[in-house]
Amino acid sequence: MAADMEARFKELEAKVLELTDREALRDLRYRYHECINEGKFAEIPNLFTADADLDFGALGKARGREQLIKFFGAMDMTSPEAGQESPARQLHQAVRA
Repeated sequence: MAADMEARFKELEAKVLELTDREALRDLRYRYHECINEGKFAEIPNLFTADADLDFGALGKARGREQLIKFFGAMDMTSPEAGQESPARQLHQAVRA
């Protein structure tokens, strides 16, 4: 009986962990889209780990915090990195359309 109870506890613990992880991912996705929709581009790099590897295909790539800051800074119309033809600006315009 004790072994059965322990197995049930471990199964329940694994399910709780999975649900907690799923909710964390939902929250992260929500915060990312909130930043995009509200133009909070400077906050987006903080949503990624320091060793993040971002690949938006033809729109550009970024690896690490500094490149993420530059990539998303190009989307911010008030940022010095914001060029008219930047891939990040194209991404921003595509998302907003």
